[in-house]
Amino acid sequence: MATINEKHIRDEIAVFLKNQDLLSVSTRGVTTVTNESLGTLDADTFSYIAKSNIRNIRNVIVGGTTLTFGVDFTVDYYYLDTTRKCRIDYTVAQTGVATVSYDWGATEKIYPNFPRTDMTLASYPRIGLEVIDIDSEPYGFNNVNNSNIDISFTVMDDSKDNITDIVTSIRTAIVNNQSGLYYLKLVKPRRTGPVVPVKDGKAKDKLFSKSFDVRGYFNIENN
Repeated sequence: MATINEKHIRDEIAVFLKNQDLLSVSTRGVTTVTNESLGTLDADTFSYIAKSNIRNIRNVIVGGTTLTFGVDFTVDYYYLDTTRKCRIDYTVAQTGVATVSYDWGATEKIYPNFPRTDMTLASYPRIGLEVIDIDSEPYGFNNVNNSNIDISFTVMDDSKDNITDIVTSIRTAIVNNQSGLYYLKLVKPRRTGPVVPVKDGKAKDKLFSKSFDVRGYFNIENN
């Protein structure tokens, strides 16, 4: 990899959680669109989806082949020219009939930041995540670094049991896909915190939260 980019890491993990359906599409308030046409590509290097509120790309298929995120394409969910839209960039020019599946909607409950506490109970459960530590060391001679990257997930809801179930689902998804992310090479569970009451916000003393931390290993930067 080149230089570690925290935004790319957070965004990929948030999309990963959405695609694992840890919260149902109805709970998240989104709609899934399956195999929408992107047209027939002719050595194209990008495609647009003309919606402003796409939350996660589930798959991109070109010429009958399912592309791999990071290796074959990246996504800008906030691309802006004259209006906001979603842009898919291909790492190699693509040719063939292309389709995309995605979730979209005006609301979302999984975000690449810590959950807000200033909303009503109907806005929960919510899942947030944030990079909390990057520990870098020299990795041999020349300009090479090896970094461990710690990510913390926070789940908020008014049901302790639901929080615990969601955290268990996050842990299961991470364990089953330890080497399946692009921006983090190997991800392992690290620590789990207790369920604690939330003491601020509109839902004070009615909301609870629980954290779950993971560590990404062997993240090599070099130039």
